[in-house]
Amino acid sequence: MAAYTDHYAVIVGVQKYPGIGDLEGPNNDVQEMADWLVNPDGGNVHPDNIKKLTSASFPDWAQDMQANQAKPRRDDLALLFEDFVALGLENPPYGQRLYFYVAGHGFGDPLDMTQAALFAANAKTPYSPHLAVTAYANWFKRNGIFNEILLLADCCRSVDPMTSIIPPELPNVSNPILARRVKTFYAYATNWAFDAREKEFDGVKKGVFTQSLLNALQTAEPNRSGNITGTAIKKHIHNVFKTFAVDPEDAGPEIDADSNKDIVVLRGKGVVLFDFTVNLDPYEGGETVRIYAGPNDIVAEATMASSTVTFQLASGYYKAVVVSTARSSGLKEVVGTDVEVTI
Repeated sequence: MAAYTDHYAVIVGVQKYPGIGDLEGPNNDVQEMADWLVNPDGGNVHPDNIKKLTSASFPDWAQDMQANQAKPRRDDLALLFEDFVALGLENPPYGQRLYFYVAGHGFGDPLDMTQAALFAANAKTPYSPHLAVTAYANWFKRNGIFNEILLLADCCRSVDPMTSIIPPELPNVSNPILARRVKTFYAYATNWAFDAREKEFDGVKKGVFTQSLLNALQTAEPNRSGNITGTAIKKHIHNVFKTFAVDPEDAGPEIDADSNKDIVVLRGKGVVLFDFTVNLDPYEGGETVRIYAGPNDIVAEATMASSTVTFQLASGYYKAVVVSTARSSGLKEVVGTDVEVTI
């Protein structure tokens, strides 16, 4: 199956922290996530669509240095999102899906239990430059920049009354029409005010949450259509976390997966899939197409960035519907071959 050209990923790992204490796992965690993302049996994201930044991206990163010499800094991290912000606002959606993964030291906001941030490498007490990861994901949602957003944060969410999360410098705009269509999956290594942990796996230090997440992405149970959903990933992580944890009493991950707008994270695990191509004629731009396998059984959805979209479906009967219109393909059978319809 060809790699997804409308899926994107930003993956960040900060391991070198001269001012607050180095970690050992983030470089390893980011590499494993990158490997999964490009794997045809994993995320299957086109390699050109992955932006990766780690401590090891910078020369001499492992040498002794002062905090003010360490990278990546906040500006380095913000640069990863420039194209998504500028081009996404100009012509949303920028893409179908965004994977946003971070690993490193982090913290939670003392007044907002829903937020998390990743410290930049040059953080030191009381100076705390950071990347407001939840705020970035929420901004992309509010503006419909991506139809699906997976935020995966392997960092602490400990709280210091003197350290608040500063919102990123982004345009103060929103697009409520597009925002309500966006599906999200937010997974944090730990609950608000608790610490994330790393430990040795096969002799190599890695993040406990990242290993639990990868285990879920690789072995979670698919549904009857062969799809692995966000709620299935959430259930699997909670079921296996104690087997990965440093201490079984450690606070487990906090995962927000909306079962009413569930993301299909992986499709066709263990089943043969066929292309189900929908052409819109007329095409006005921004229409949402849903694929139904029954009266209330939505198996796929996409906001149209062009007049054609292709879904991958297992054998069965399906109907394509343009949301909020009377336009429909009628019932179509997918069995042993690709199907193309025009609505």
